[in-house]
Amino acid sequence: MTQPRAATTEPRAHTNDGTRPCARDQRCSAATIDPDTGKREPAWSPRPLCDTDRDALQFVITQFPRMYVRLHQQLLVTGAGSAGGPKVSTSKSAPIPLNTSADELLRLLVATLVSWEERVRDVARLSPLDTENSRRRRDSVAVDQAVKILTPRVDALIALQAEPMMRDGEVVEMGGADAALELFHLHWRCRAALTDGDAPARPLSTPCACGLRQLVEVVDWEGRPDGAKCRSCRAEYSQQELDDLTLGASADARARVAAQVAAHRARQEALIVSRAAEQAVHHACRADSDGVRSVLGGLSAAQRERVAHAAYAVARMASEPVNEGN
Repeated sequence: MTQPRAATTEPRAHTNDGTRPCARDQRCSAATIDPDTGKREPAWSPRPLCDTDRDALQFVITQFPRMYVRLHQQLLVTGAGSAGGPKVSTSKSAPIPLNTSADELLRLLVATLVSWEERVRDVARLSPLDTENSRRRRDSVAVDQAVKILTPRVDALIALQAEPMMRDGEVVEMGGADAALELFHLHWRCRAALTDGDAPARPLSTPCACGLRQLVEVVDWEGRPDGAKCRSCRAEYSQQELDDLTLGASADARARVAAQVAAHRARQEALIVSRAAEQAVHHACRADSDGVRSVLGGLSAAQRERVAHAAYAVARMASEPVNEGN
């Protein structure tokens, strides 16, 4: 007998008050930024999902019937094998071209929803699915019925204990957290396949690690920022990696600006001291003590010290005899 593989989601540690981090980890909708590390920290909840993601999961489930219809509309590959000449009827017609990606995703959508529907029916003490009748159902009907069972019972769904389930030809142990992550990912795959109404990717000003400003924003199923990818080197960044990259670029930019400001201030300081030293020497040569005081009065203590050294150097150079060449 095949031994079930371990659960795909590691159980999160509970605290003394019975709470634990959201199973979506850094993708948690209610995550906060740790001011010390700058990393996203998931919200804590007594359930596998935080309240925000629990509501998001319920919304995701309600979207599957509409997505099924739109995916089904993409089954036929339009324009394939068409020709400009007259159509000739033959006894052996060519097979209808199908979008295999859409067909595979439709099958996965039905199988996933029905499998979790069966689990929830069991714990909610609802009538189990009749095997013969369930096989005769149209897939669209199966999706609608699964959504009607799962939507009002999201709490029961995410509270499921780990039990053996069939996935990709293997028996794996899956619980409520696995159900949530699987349905979130399934929704993302469906949304990615339905790209006809998506807005173009937004370019980002942060340079990629390759040095080029070719990053475009990646969004999740809710349309929120979820990382970036580079159009030049094809590198992909999670949201946390993008935040770190942006912070690094900002730090480098701030360092460059600070260096430029410091250099400008140093040049201005040197110019002020040089001019003040010349004026102080000029007044000193004329025995104009009031003029010297007026020059030094508007300077700071550090500037007056530098002016004194500069004035001494200027006066010393002026007092040295000039050697005329023969």
